[in-house]
Amino acid sequence: MDSLGFSEGSIINYQYIFADPDNQDDIIVEDFISSLSELSDEELLQKEQIATKDPLVSGYMISEDGKTAMIAAKRCAILNEKESINLALIDATKKILDKEHLESGYDFYISGGPAINAALVKIASKDAAIYLPMALGVMILILWLFFRNILGVVIPLMIILGATLITLAIHHYLGLKLNNFTVNIPLFIAAIGIADAVHLYIAWIHNRYKNLSNHDAIAKAIRHNIIPMTLTTITTAIGFITLTNSEIVPISSLGLAIAIGSISALILTVFLIPVVLLILPKNYLPKNFIFCQLDRKNIFDYSAFVIRNHKNIIALCFAALLLSSVGLLWVKMDSNSLKYFTTSVDVRQAANFTMQHITGPQSYEIIIDSRVDDGIKDPKFLLEVERFSHELQKHYPEIRHLSSLLDIMKRFQDVINPLHSKDDMIGKTKETNAQYLLLYSLSIPQGMEINDKMDIKQRQLRMTAQSDIVDSSRTLEMMTWIEQWWKNTPYEAHVGGQTAMFTQMEILLTQTLVYSLGGSLLMIALIMLFVLKSFKKLLIFLTPNLFPIVFMIGITGWLNIPIDLGIAIASAIILGLAVDNTIYYFTHYFESQRKGFSMADSFDAILDHSGSAMFYTTFILSGAFFTFLFSDFMPNVHFAFMTFSTLSMALISDIFLTPSLLTYFSNSTSQCSQDRLMDAELIA
Repeated sequence: MDSLGFSEGSIINYQYIFADPDNQDDIIVEDFISSLSELSDEELLQKEQIATKDPLVSGYMISEDGKTAMIAAKRCAILNEKESINLALIDATKKILDKEHLESGYDFYISGGPAINAALVKIASKDAAIYLPMALGVMILILWLFFRNILGVVIPLMIILGATLITLAIHHYLGLKLNNFTVNIPLFIAAIGIADAVHLYIAWIHNRYKNLSNHDAIAKAIRHNIIPMTLTTITTAIGFITLTNSEIVPISSLGLAIAIGSISALILTVFLIPVVLLILPKNYLPKNFIFCQLDRKNIFDYSAFVIRNHKNIIALCFAALLLSSVGLLWVKMDSNSLKYFTTSVDVRQAANFTMQHITGPQSYEIIIDSRVDDGIKDPKFLLEVERFSHELQKHYPEIRHLSSLLDIMKRFQDVINPLHSKDDMIGKTKETNAQYLLLYSLSIPQGMEINDKMDIKQRQLRMTAQSDIVDSSRTLEMMTWIEQWWKNTPYEAHVGGQTAMFTQMEILLTQTLVYSLGGSLLMIALIMLFVLKSFKKLLIFLTPNLFPIVFMIGITGWLNIPIDLGIAIASAIILGLAVDNTIYYFTHYFESQRKGFSMADSFDAILDHSGSAMFYTTFILSGAFFTFLFSDFMPNVHFAFMTFSTLSMALISDIFLTPSLLTYFSNSTSQCSQDRLMDAELIA
């Protein structure tokens, strides 16, 4: 234990300060229970009554009802320590407690920073072992159901696997490590890479069904898709590269990895898929392609329906957007590490039990600077610390317990002068308080020094606050209040600890979300403005892409789902995927317009060709992401919910809102021409 930098504390070895019953002039500092086997039941009952009323330990090491106790073990932070050491420590502790539970029947819970870190690692491993293969299985199943042949499954998976291996190799070469988010890199790359592969493969199938030779079908598929594939890759890569500016390492490394993956997927799609298709027999033609078996009359009804109802569709979409936008008023950021886990996870159960039965499971380390050496012994400073303690718990009742060296000095004063007034709760002079600390430090056993409660110059005092589980916005408010309170005094304070660290992530998360989405939209807008050469067309392009994201973020507000890392990453991925479909829609729409197609013919041709790929990719990715809804890691759950819901909304937006906007801003609404559609050269 000592080699790992441990210090332990419990109701057993708590250093109890009291006056010698035989000589009131002598002060004794000793273990609260020095020899448990020698105490009678009556003496143990007396000890319980003392402990449950002692403010130093009641509500911290022992519950007020005396039914629950806590053993507090603190570890020193070790730079570059292997995570395996922490995992081994938690596992060893759990084995000891499990054995004790069987023998005694008592329930034991492990909480705190090391337990949280261990849980994060274990859940990441579990998700990678269970949900990634499950997501891949869902992809394979849906690909098989749609294409009904091995080739339709192998080609997309080949691109995904190749892009993933390239990305992970570069990721490792750059010295980046896998974490709870980057462990899902294969799934994210699948989301990015599968779209182009499916579009190109379906284009080849359509060309083969038009009796083109295999070589001509491949060439035409590439020619008609190279521009949208390149544009989608550029916009997607730019969107994720903006994440690399984040100071949150998991997000920045994930952004870089997916940007690399999207570029790798494009290169493999353009060069590898044609090679695979060229080695097929000349007469090979995929059978049972489900979209080729659909009733074409339904396709013709599509354009007529959209053109006839385009104003109603636009009005309905914007009414839904307006209603969901009300939820933006209740959207909140929350990066509370304990809320990252479902209630079925041990560390979350331990935190809930701790909060319900003994004290707050969240801890904050408040470092108060007296600004002078030996300043922590100054009575004026200590009285200010006492005043701060009362006001902090008054303003924030979720603070369950506060502990610092001030408690030790107050206890000495109580023992020496039991009848002291309220104004004399500590020594009146600096020297008196110094003597209290010296006497205490000389009396306690080795390993329980007070060095962790102050700095070596005795200028800074450490106060530990135990709090209930609260939203990180509440924590941020409290941290700001603490530091501002001390700014109004001659002293200053800063709040640290793991809870404070995760709370600071909220600020960085907000910046990441705003900067990434804003930067992505700006770059996408500039690129598409260059391509479309019209602000009106750009507005039409951006509207169906922003609609599903804003709509679903508003819904998260209605459902009281906090914005966390999962939703932040989901927003970036969804924007990239939504833009992909819209780029395909726009590219082929304006291509058909240049060929002289009517608006109705253009819509029908896009649905006949691009529609299949848009439906397929949406169903495949929605199904794959949906599997993470069962994860024990809440950001993954929120990610699954956000992607599944928003991708569905994005498909509806692309299929109905995009043509409705094109119709509304167009000068003509031509009727359908089935003959033109049947002869269409447009390839999705």
